[in-house]
Amino acid sequence: MRLTKQSLENAALYYLERHATTRAQLRRVLLNKIRRVRDAAPEQVAATQALVDPLIARYAEAGLVNDAVFAESRASSLRRRGGSARAIAGKLAMKGVDRATITETVAIGGRDAEVAAARELCRRKRLGADRKRDISILARAGFRYDVIVEALSR
Repeated sequence: MRLTKQSLENAALYYLERHATTRAQLRRVLLNKIRRVRDAAPEQVAATQALVDPLIARYAEAGLVNDAVFAESRASSLRRRGGSARAIAGKLAMKGVDRATITETVAIGGRDAEVAAARELCRRKRLGADRKRDISILARAGFRYDVIVEALSR
């Protein structure tokens, strides 16, 4: 890959075609791509790195990168698989979603969604035989004790 504005845009669009992502994640991907170019002069690397933030801002303005939509989509997917609010918040933070968006996204559905996710995890892990073991598994998954008790009571 040559370090030009066009090659950077092509790399960004190629990544966006395949992955839903956040601004921070796209920035990481593009900067890693720039670092991997071996034959580039340091001035050229610095100039190309300066193009990353305006490019991401342009894509965000066009709607190609939207942290809130990504957070809602990812949270809903993780919730269906039995993810707790804490686990979801941690995964979204690792992807670079800001705290306000995480708080807003995790609050969707409230306690009922949290209990449903705990029950889904119970179903997926076939819990129910040993209550003490089940509680510890759900606690390690990030569920609060009151949610665990309700999920196990069925």
